[in-house]
Amino acid sequence: MDTHRSLGMEEANTHLLARISSEDSRISSSESFSDYHDDVPESYFYEKPHRSPKSRFGRFLSNLTYSPLGIWKRRKTKSKKLRIFSCIFNLVVLGFIICLLWVLGNGVLRPSYSNFPQRYQELAALATSSNIPGRGNPRGEKVFIASNIIQHELIRGPWGASVLELIDMLGPDNVFVSIYENDSGPETVQALQWFQQQLNCEHSIVTGDHLPLSDFPTVIIPKGEPRVQRLTYLAEVRNRLLVPLDNPPVLESGHTPSVNYTSTRFDRVLFINDIYFNPEDALNLLFSTNQNPTTGIAEYQGACALDFLRGGTLYDSFVIRDTDGYEISTSLYPFFTARGSATSRDAVLAQSDTVPVRSCWSGMAAYEATPFLQRAIVDAHPPSILTQNTMPNTTQIEQPLRFRHEPEIFWDASECCLLNADLLARTPDSPKMFVNPYIRVAYDLSTWRWQPRFQRFERAYTPLQWFAEWFPAGWEHNPRRTQNPRETVTVQTWTYENSALNGEHNRNASMDAENGLSWPMPEEQMAGHWQKVEKVARGDGYCGKRGLMVMLTDLQKANRDGGGRNWELVKAPKGL
Repeated sequence: MDTHRSLGMEEANTHLLARISSEDSRISSSESFSDYHDDVPESYFYEKPHRSPKSRFGRFLSNLTYSPLGIWKRRKTKSKKLRIFSCIFNLVVLGFIICLLWVLGNGVLRPSYSNFPQRYQELAALATSSNIPGRGNPRGEKVFIASNIIQHELIRGPWGASVLELIDMLGPDNVFVSIYENDSGPETVQALQWFQQQLNCEHSIVTGDHLPLSDFPTVIIPKGEPRVQRLTYLAEVRNRLLVPLDNPPVLESGHTPSVNYTSTRFDRVLFINDIYFNPEDALNLLFSTNQNPTTGIAEYQGACALDFLRGGTLYDSFVIRDTDGYEISTSLYPFFTARGSATSRDAVLAQSDTVPVRSCWSGMAAYEATPFLQRAIVDAHPPSILTQNTMPNTTQIEQPLRFRHEPEIFWDASECCLLNADLLARTPDSPKMFVNPYIRVAYDLSTWRWQPRFQRFERAYTPLQWFAEWFPAGWEHNPRRTQNPRETVTVQTWTYENSALNGEHNRNASMDAENGLSWPMPEEQMAGHWQKVEKVARGDGYCGKRGLMVMLTDLQKANRDGGGRNWELVKAPKGL
């Protein structure tokens, strides 16, 4: 019986399978699978193809081409344009994140010029540890402080306070302060009179002086007007600061009022612009820069701070030159160019406190005083209205180091750079001119407050500065950069067809009438051209560049209304 029952069940199963097969065969090939399984996805009944796992980087690249910020959230899109846009957007975001991490990493792990050398810290601690006069001047060096300041707010405010504190740290018996101001208005006069009352050291404060532009030699600009070159004027004003050192004085009586002369044998000369600065930094610039570890004496011909405006941008690019004579192409760290030997740039990247240069000024500059006191035989330069030099044909004269200007029209060179060139020419085989990047100053309060923060992160600017300086507009070719002293060279100068218009002269009405000149000259009489001429180089060609800055005719009004902007730029004629 069991066998019969088992056979019956097998027959039943066979019959059921046959019915199912028969039903399936009736399904039309045109009917879709979803007609019978609406609630079940088709993919459920099929095995998915095997895919090899992607690497993390592969998944990152895949996600990068999807919607914005798709790095974190993937969304499919069928638009090719949108995918391209999303990819670009994500790359920009990624680049920003990388740059941010680069900046923060440099500021935290590699802060720039933030860890002062031990001797700097010791001198600053000594200067702030007590109120004893002279505490910051252990060797008792004599310092001549000079400034052409005109901003009355600074005189009564931060600048005045810092100078007074610096005098106390140096010791009043070791300091002489020389200030010269002219044509700046009553507020500056009153501020300097107030400052003079605060001084407890030897000083010469000349204020309220009038320096008429008619006393200066002029050049003729293409508009047909005689104008005073700005750098002629600045050289004269800066030389007025050094008049107290002339012993015996070279001025005729009455030329400069209220000058106090000194016979002190100074060790250092410190020039200070109208800046915000720290008196402890001034001490370190004077006494710690290139200090001889054996003698403890700072050994330099000149040493300069770095001056900043608008955050982390270097300001005084007109004066500063690297060891090859190149000017800086951008105002970002590391400031100096990679062209040439890149000696100055490499020193900054190495965080050196003695960056060798050919020229600098940068708001605060310290010099070894001997060249300013000791007369030496040097090449004659354009005569000064101070010295009333009447020997323009003399090839050499004996005089101490002083500021001068370049008389050639459309070739401007800073009076400070020319001073440095003359200084280095006295000892050409052993130049000791340095920039000290640990010492920072600023021209406005906001920059002064933020400068330490910018300074900490400035190393991050290095790739940007390197990239920017290779653009053609980033720097200007100087054809005279490599000229050597007393070398015969060929230069291009602007020459008027009317020879009476050429050169820099102390013009007067009788001279003009004799040459048939009247001002302004008609435009048709101002024809000129660029001409190649031979000259004997002075070795200061690296200081110059094409351009012409001239003084405004109403100097007092410009000083009063223009915030010190008493000059304008005249473009060089075309044709070079």
